[in-house]
Amino acid sequence: MEKINNSIFENFNLETTINIGLKEGKYKIHTQFIIDTLGNVTDIKVRAPHPTLKKEVTEMLQKLPQFIPGKQRNKRVKTRYSLPIAFVVE
Repeated sequence: MEKINNSIFENFNLETTINIGLKEGKYKIHTQFIIDTLGNVTDIKVRAPHPTLKKEVTEMLQKLPQFIPGKQRNKRVKTRYSLPIAFVVE
């Protein structure tokens, strides 16, 4: 989880939030993706307050490093992951 948060912090372009004209306040971006049996991020879904943010976050999630896939009964399985991203525009 810490590595995911660091990757998002490093790759999220905060300038995007300024240039699209969002009003001051708190915003939340809801993301969901699957880590497949090979550890790749697939099936990315994003809900954001602006289409530009949706595109930015989708590209950012595609850049996440490969993961160690989940295991169940000693077999690799797909794992669904939800990740909320909160930010404040001042």
